[in-house]
Amino acid sequence: MLLGATTTGCGVGAGAPDSWNYVNADGVAFAHPKDWTNLPSSALPHGALAGAVWKQDGKEIATVEVLPAPGKGWPARPKGAKVKRSPAFTLGDKPADQVTYTYRHGKHGPSTRVVYLRVVDARDRPVLIRIQGEGPDFTQGMADMIADSVQVGTVGKGNIVKT
Repeated sequence: MLLGATTTGCGVGAGAPDSWNYVNADGVAFAHPKDWTNLPSSALPHGALAGAVWKQDGKEIATVEVLPAPGKGWPARPKGAKVKRSPAFTLGDKPADQVTYTYRHGKHGPSTRVVYLRVVDARDRPVLIRIQGEGPDFTQGMADMIADSVQVGTVGKGNIVKT
């Protein structure tokens, strides 16, 4: 379980601007914009290792959660969502995979962007990182930057990833 998230200004991975904060999730780290809030362990969904949320005017716009990976498949997706799957790649010299999709809630509802990354953390456990948000302020570019910031290991002082 998460022993505590660490936040500091950084550029964790290639996708994280220097002004972003990072979260250590017990063997994997990700970055998010400064106006997001790291979730304390008491506010995490059951089983989640770490998370962050972005709210505007009290309304949740987007979240990032690090979860234990459920088997080899991907979580169910809404009917009609067109999935874009990344080519195979490695993260921390370990196999990784990513899927991205957008779907609309009803005919006139808002669009939700979703990115899932399946990685093996520094302790050789499969983890799933879910990046999800809706509305015009949560762009695909922002979701991609968060996904690109994911690192295997723990980010320490000087933004150095330790495995």
